[in-house]
Amino acid sequence: MLLQSLQRRTALGLSSSSSASNSRPLPCCRLPRAASSAGATSLSPRRSRSPRSRSPLQEDGVEQWELDEESAGREFVSFPTNRGNVAPTRATRATPRRYVGATPATGRATSPTSASDPSTSSTNMPRAASAAPPQQRSVTRVRHAAGPHAEPRARSPVSTTSLSDSVLLRYERDGFVVTRNLLAPESVLQLRNECEGEVNMRRLDSLRHRVRVLCPSVEANEITTEAEARAALQKNASDPLGFLQFFNLHRSNETVARVALGQELAAVAAQLLGVRRVRVYQDSLFLKEPGFAETNWHSDLRMAPFDTNQLVTAWIPLRPVRGARSANGSKSPPDSGLMFAAGSHRDFALPFWHDMDGRDLSDRGYVMKDCGPMEMGDVSWHHGWVLHCAAPQPLGTPPRLALSVAFFADGARVLPRRSDPSVRADLLHDEDLESYAAWLPQLVAAKDGAVARHRLLPVVWPQEASEAGGFPLRS
Repeated sequence: MLLQSLQRRTALGLSSSSSASNSRPLPCCRLPRAASSAGATSLSPRRSRSPRSRSPLQEDGVEQWELDEESAGREFVSFPTNRGNVAPTRATRATPRRYVGATPATGRATSPTSASDPSTSSTNMPRAASAAPPQQRSVTRVRHAAGPHAEPRARSPVSTTSLSDSVLLRYERDGFVVTRNLLAPESVLQLRNECEGEVNMRRLDSLRHRVRVLCPSVEANEITTEAEARAALQKNASDPLGFLQFFNLHRSNETVARVALGQELAAVAAQLLGVRRVRVYQDSLFLKEPGFAETNWHSDLRMAPFDTNQLVTAWIPLRPVRGARSANGSKSPPDSGLMFAAGSHRDFALPFWHDMDGRDLSDRGYVMKDCGPMEMGDVSWHHGWVLHCAAPQPLGTPPRLALSVAFFADGARVLPRRSDPSVRADLLHDEDLESYAAWLPQLVAAKDGAVARHRLLPVVWPQEASEAGGFPLRS
């Protein structure tokens, strides 16, 4: 009987280890490690590869993803250090491509006490040696780009960065870090050229956005020219104009999409969030022209419609930035880089007891820090609750363009309707309404507190589960 039972299970493709598919998934970790051929469980969309598997459900544009039990034992993929179009290789562990806070000789992480401070160091990050590829496996994912007859584009593997423990600890303590040389300077230069073109095409929409935020008494949709918008801001604005903001360029611009949805940023975001699956919330292009006022203290999550703490924003300057404060002895005015109230993301009492609008933070005891000078390819990262601001853009300086990309942990929920008595509507701010208006009403209409899963919030990490394989995404 026992022998017949085993033979029957073998014929059905089962084994004694198949019962492990019903076990709970491994807890989230900061650095994904490759699993053995059986045991680990990864979060990935269900595929229609067997009767037990289902395709993603689509309900009014809402994607329903579940734990794929059949992906147990699937290893993470390690990519070669070069940026060529080569096949990814399977490795016994997630081999880092470039290491923040690593020693040049070995590529291994330094201790937290000896690692250099990435907030001030601009040293190139050495790349760790890659594991020998025992075999190759393709994980290319494609999506139609512009329409049903468009040629699908395959994603080329790229090198990713592994963060040292000292960097992760600094992020937890201060609420921000900077990764030097994360992006190739030539890629950032191409990104800047594309963003400058987007500014010229979308400037009127951005001015309307600032009118809506700063001039509540003015009907922004009735403004038809840039001159009319500037006149309304000069006459009715509650605060001086500090910046122009352009939302979600990655949905229509392929160059922006390759950066915002790319693996270089996604890999760092996953480590800082400490999760296995990461989604993109939005990208925002910020323009500060000479003479623009300061950007007030704020935290990003106050303007995001998520009921979560797990949101991190990457800030990419599109030209060199001298820093928020001039160096000692420098006669140059400070540039409009970001300034952070270190540790403010852990100050629960501040938003609980105090109104943040226009508040002076000097009595809170925060240490004000910035990232120092930033070059093309440097990226700063800040927690969704950390308070940050930017200085005015000095006259006689070039305009400052910076692209920010916000990431959040897959599984986060959206906030209920403002009419819900459990929601403190007075603390919410709809400054970024233009960003989420295309998807939030669908989720809220389906269910209060729905999980934030939608085709306009694509998974970008891990690569095997990424839904952002084709560009661009269109609303």
